[in-house]
Amino acid sequence: MFTSVEDAVERSSALVGSPQQIIEKVQRYHAAFGHEVIHLHADRDGLTPAQHRRTLELFQSDIAPALRAAIPSRPFSPVPPSTVEAAA
Repeated sequence: MFTSVEDAVERSSALVGSPQQIIEKVQRYHAAFGHEVIHLHADRDGLTPAQHRRTLELFQSDIAPALRAAIPSRPFSPVPPSTVEAAA
């Protein structure tokens, strides 16, 4: 349970704040859990369409590149042909 909105922003998985705050939060989660993939839902409740678009653009321009640089993904391993043939 959260004691305030600030507590919820700090301790929940919600990505709220400046680009730097969001980068730091995702990096803390990565340090704790080792994930390489993040699924985002860009909720636009309370935002105008222009504000929502600006939020997505800011994530794309400032946050995603920093996270890609700090948390590089391992390449996917190719699926051996025998595995693909067996599934067919």
